[in-house]
Amino acid sequence: MPLFLLEFNINLHLNLEPPMSHSPLRHLLSLIAGDPESNTGIRFDLHLFGRDFLLLISGGEAHLGALAASDRAELIEHQFSGHQELKITAQAYKELAPLIRNEIMILCGIHYNNITPEQISEIQEHAEALIRQMTEELPALKVDFEFE
Repeated sequence: MPLFLLEFNINLHLNLEPPMSHSPLRHLLSLIAGDPESNTGIRFDLHLFGRDFLLLISGGEAHLGALAASDRAELIEHQFSGHQELKITAQAYKELAPLIRNEIMILCGIHYNNITPEQISEIQEHAEALIRQMTEELPALKVDFEFE
């Protein structure tokens, strides 16, 4: 008989960082399109990170597939090997970055098993619609600084 039983729950969130007085992220907006059950669901989650913006684009299994960011002097785009999300990330950056004075980083990861070319096209259409919606709603958000 063991002296103790050590059990792990993979759904347990372990925070190994020292406690902070507050999170540096402030959620601003979530937009959802498509249907996860049909391998076409995606979501945009916009956060304020200090004075800058962080947009997370996800669908299906969470992961990092591509990113876009800039220091206003140079655009940085990267697509991880074997991924196809850069088109969505680059388009979101192109449309959203001119609307704000501060920086924006966009991280995208969309993965569905056995996805078809038609479903990929549908996800792209949903992403374009969510980008348009976000450009309309972004200036109306109540943040601590002015939009251009």
